[in-house]
Amino acid sequence: MIDGKEIMAKGRVNFYYRGQPYFCKNCQEPHHEKCPQQIVKQALEKQGESIRLQKTQSLLIGDSNLRRVNEKAFYTKTDCATGAKIGHVANTLDFVKKEESKIVICHVGQNNITHDDEVSMEDWSQQTQNEVKSLKEKLSKFETAVIVGVPPAPWCKKNKRTGEMRKKINNAFKALAHDNMNIKYVDIEQEDEDDEGNWEDERHMTEKFTGYVLGKIAGKMQEITGDPFCIKNIPWTAERKYSKVRPTYRYGCEVCSQIGCHDNCTNETTIVNPSTSTSTGKTAKKRGNCSGSDESEPKKR
Repeated sequence: MIDGKEIMAKGRVNFYYRGQPYFCKNCQEPHHEKCPQQIVKQALEKQGESIRLQKTQSLLIGDSNLRRVNEKAFYTKTDCATGAKIGHVANTLDFVKKEESKIVICHVGQNNITHDDEVSMEDWSQQTQNEVKSLKEKLSKFETAVIVGVPPAPWCKKNKRTGEMRKKINNAFKALAHDNMNIKYVDIEQEDEDDEGNWEDERHMTEKFTGYVLGKIAGKMQEITGDPFCIKNIPWTAERKYSKVRPTYRYGCEVCSQIGCHDNCTNETTIVNPSTSTSTGKTAKKRGNCSGSDESEPKKR
């Protein structure tokens, strides 16, 4: 009975009970309980994961372009913060223990590139320089750091201005690697013209390009440690977004990335001088999610 109206409907109800016989598609045999082959497989996977974690002494941290990484294919932990800028990652590194992560790999910078013409290049450059400086300070406590260059996403190639922003960020990263022996730089460029195959949208890498970037990182890590960074026979990427990484929050103001600057970065006053934490007097609408994708629920460590 719905809203006083009575209707006739046909349907089917399935009843399931413990020990119910079924045909297993994995081993092509009938079972009453869990497939023995599946039990063995899960036990081996659990054992392999335990060994992986014991050998893992690095952290891969960055923005939502890490969302298709399969963490279990590498000797690293992977933290993915949707919309994270350089400053957000720097803030988060305060909570990373150097004893647990001897090497930190940062994939960040794309969310610092804005299409907002109301933000002057002078203000943008000042904020970016301060965020890079903060990142340098936070990376100094680790034995080694690897910074991955901003990839050539369509978002970065929108116009001459965005292209210049990407160039400035990557040059700043290269300068860090040049001036600091514990920091290494990995350059990322697109080696083909297959934009459709490399980019899911104007910001995010496909599994194909994610695999390419991971290959560059794996090469640099083997160069640093002398040991393999990836685990054999395990796919590097995940078909389901965020399913094989640890989603986290970006820590700090969404606009300027500073902690405790809410008085300056309101809905109408978003352009702040990062060096003094004071408003420049210019106003613009507060930008939304920098990554262009929905945030996923964070996983517990």
